[in-house]
Amino acid sequence: MLTNPPPKRSESSNTEGSPPSNTDPSASPLPGFGTPTTFSSSSPSTCQGTICSQLLTSAQFANPPSTFIFARGNDNAIWVRTIAQNNTWSTPEWVTLGGEFVSQPVAVSIRDGRVDVFGTWAADNNQGKETRQKTYLNGEWDSEWRVVGTAPASGLTLTPPVVCSVERDNLHLISLHSGSGGGSSNTSVVHKAMTTKDGKSSWDADWKDLGAGGSGNGTSIPGIDCTTNSKGVRRLDLVIYSAGVGDKAGTHGMFYRKWNSTAGWDAAWTTEGWGDFQGDPAVVSGGGFAAYLGVAREDGAMWHRGWSESTGFWDGQSLGGKFASVAAAFSTGTSRLDVLAVGTNGTLRHKARLNDVWEKEWEDLGGFFNSAPKVVRPPSMEGRVVVFGVGPEGAIIHTVFVVGDKPRWGAQQWYSDGGAMTVKGYRAL
Repeated sequence: MLTNPPPKRSESSNTEGSPPSNTDPSASPLPGFGTPTTFSSSSPSTCQGTICSQLLTSAQFANPPSTFIFARGNDNAIWVRTIAQNNTWSTPEWVTLGGEFVSQPVAVSIRDGRVDVFGTWAADNNQGKETRQKTYLNGEWDSEWRVVGTAPASGLTLTPPVVCSVERDNLHLISLHSGSGGGSSNTSVVHKAMTTKDGKSSWDADWKDLGAGGSGNGTSIPGIDCTTNSKGVRRLDLVIYSAGVGDKAGTHGMFYRKWNSTAGWDAAWTTEGWGDFQGDPAVVSGGGFAAYLGVAREDGAMWHRGWSESTGFWDGQSLGGKFASVAAAFSTGTSRLDVLAVGTNGTLRHKARLNDVWEKEWEDLGGFFNSAPKVVRPPSMEGRVVVFGVGPEGAIIHTVFVVGDKPRWGAQQWYSDGGAMTVKGYRAL
């Protein structure tokens, strides 16, 4: 079982210091887009001494192959840029969608030709009250941001929303709200679903209160992912950190809850060994499994716990390392899981599990991050992933990797994509 707190584990290759060279001379360069760039060690990453949240989001559809990248600018508006079918930027610069947001955006595509983006709107006290939505459809964006829902009376929306789609014309929106007294006590994970029929979208009338596990006081941005198993059963996987009470006071344990299209929501949140984590948890779902990832508070190591339909949960394990951001992860079938996060020197680290065997060491892939990495798998770039982040001075950076049959990717050329994006995430916790 996962102990409280996780035992220490050090890894000499994950120490603080200046960013290394951003390219590996032995690695074959992959075609990218944007402006090739190098990084200076003169300005330390804003992630150092803390755990950076995910500040970027993406959405993509296959026909025509289109990938949208979103970020919140220094002006608090949401900005977007699109990767076209020929794997180049379809616009020469970032395009503003406007708005007055306190949170980073989240986005999803529920059908070809449509993208929905959400964020937490700024209230008078510069904290969140409303969740707002804007839709891209038939090649055009809505002119205005629409209100999806508000926090309870006198309460707050404490974190950015999270979103996923488990079937065409359907999405699930999750947020963390405070109670009617405001502040962060008695926080609840809340859920709304949207369905679209004949071109018209409809939302649940009210947020569904899902609680927050343990003490009922959530302390992180929820993690969410959606999938469908081999029998066609759709599943939504949720994870959150919750504050401990009694002998666990002062700790932040990991809690899980699931929904499926056959049985609905689990009766309650569950935990499998408490642990003590910092930042936000991450989850990646496959047809018959889910993988959960979190950074230990004691030593900054990455921890992994798995769940499968056949065996349920299995014991957590330390993947070692020392990290300054939350994890990003994706799976390739059931045989491969790739995990990325920012090391304490601001560079990108990567570790893969192939056929249930983890690579021994974390691979340093260079770059220089002021945010958690965002993994994007454009439909026009089969077998490759693009990793984005907020780089120096708020510019967006990226590089391209091949996902083959080897655990290590090898460092590649990094590119600058411009922009003036905020390096500040939102959490009123």
